[in-house]
Amino acid sequence: MIVCDPRKIETARIADRHLQIHNGCNMALVNAFIYTLLDENLYNADYVARYTEGLDVLRETVSGYAPENVEEITGVSAREIRDAMRIYAAAPSATVMWGMGVTQFGQAVDVVKGLSTLALLTGNLGREHCGVGPVRGQNNVQGACDMGVIPNQFPGYQNVTDPQVREKFARAWGVDPALMDDQVGVRITEVPHLALEGKVKAYYIMGEDPLQTEADLGLVRKGFDALDFVVVQDIFMTKTAEAADVLLPATSWGEHGGVFTCADRGFQRFEKAVEPKGNVKRDWEIISLIATAMGYPMAYRDNQQIWDEMRELCPLFYGVTYEKMGDMGHIQWPCPTLDHPGTPWLYADNRFDTPSGKGQLFAAPWRKPAEMPDADYPLVLCTVREVGHYSCRSMTGNCAALQTWPMSRALCRSTRRMRKSSASAIASWCGSAPAAGR
Repeated sequence: MIVCDPRKIETARIADRHLQIHNGCNMALVNAFIYTLLDENLYNADYVARYTEGLDVLRETVSGYAPENVEEITGVSAREIRDAMRIYAAAPSATVMWGMGVTQFGQAVDVVKGLSTLALLTGNLGREHCGVGPVRGQNNVQGACDMGVIPNQFPGYQNVTDPQVREKFARAWGVDPALMDDQVGVRITEVPHLALEGKVKAYYIMGEDPLQTEADLGLVRKGFDALDFVVVQDIFMTKTAEAADVLLPATSWGEHGGVFTCADRGFQRFEKAVEPKGNVKRDWEIISLIATAMGYPMAYRDNQQIWDEMRELCPLFYGVTYEKMGDMGHIQWPCPTLDHPGTPWLYADNRFDTPSGKGQLFAAPWRKPAEMPDADYPLVLCTVREVGHYSCRSMTGNCAALQTWPMSRALCRSTRRMRKSSASAIASWCGSAPAAGR
C-alpha cells in the first residue's frame, strides 16, 4: 500500500510507503510517476502497444519531470518516487484510488486522467482485482451522477447536446423536443458569478449547503444576495436553508426507500427503516407536487415506477430491475438486458470508449497553485475529513455522539500529523515552540 498525502493519516500509518507530499503538487507527482515507469522500462510494453495510443506525446510531456527534478515541488525525494513506482509496477494486480484531495484541487481532471494513465501503462485495467476509481465523499455521489445530476448529461450519461437523446427523453416525458434545452447547464461554481450578472435569478437547492461548503464564501454570499428567489429542500436547518425564501422539509434516507450506487457502479436497493415524523415528504413527492403546480403533471405512485421509467431510457441500466436487485443485492452497470448479470469490471476486452477503441495515454504540464505561501501569508490551510463526519457536518454535526471530541484535542492530533517544518511555522506564528517529537 502506497499513500500520497500531506498528512500522516491513519491509512499512512499502516502503509508500506507514505509519500508526504506538498499541497498543490499532484500533477507534478503523477508526471514523475509516469516518467519513472517509462524511464526504467517498468511499463507493460506489449499492453501499451496493443491497447493504447499517444505514447510518443506522453514521453515528450513528462520529459522534464524526472523525479530528481520535482523533489522541491513535491517535497518527496527522487528515491521515494522511483521506489513507489517499482513497487506499483511489480504488483500482479494494482488499484489506484483517489479522494477529495485530488478532485477538489486545481488540475483535478488532468490528475485523474494521469492516474488512469498509470493503470494503462501497467495493464491494470480490464480484469479483476485492479483498476482506478474515486473514493466518493458520501454513499450516493456515484448515484447522483448516474441519474444525471450533472450539467451536461441526462440520466445514464447521455449528452444533452445530442438531438437524438433529447428527442428520446422528450417523447418519454410528453413534451415538445424543441422545448428541451440543447445547451450544457451551469456548474455550481458558476452560479455566484451568473447571479451577480443577473443571468441567474432563482436557485433550487436539494441536499446541499453551498453557503457552508463552497470555496470563496464571500463571493457565494454576494451571489445569494443578488438572487430573487431561493428554495431549499433539506432535512436540517443548514446555513443555506437559513437564507432560503422557501424551505421544503424532506425525509431522510431512513424514512424512505430507494437505490444507492456504490463507487464500483453497483446498484443496491434499500427499504424504509422507520415511518417519517412531522410535515415531511419524500424528495420525489415534493418534485412531483411542484411540477404539477407549475403545469407539468407528475403522478408517480412509488419509487419503482420512477426507476422503471429511468431504466427504459438508459441502456446502461436497462437490465437492473427492482426484482433483480432484491434477489442479487448488488448489480453493477452496464447491465443492458434483463438476463444480464451486471459488469464486475469495465473494459474486459481491452476496448475503451474512444473513437479508436484504444486507451488514451495522458499527461499535462504542472501548474503552480494560484495562491502560494509568502512572507505575509506563510501557511497553507489543508482542510480534511474526519472519520464519522461528512463534509461540513450539516448532517453529522447534529449527532451528539459525534460531538464529544474536544476541538483542542483535534487540533493537537492534526498538528502531530503535519511535517515538522509546518508545525514549527505555526508555533512561531503563534509565539510558542512546538512540543518535542511533533
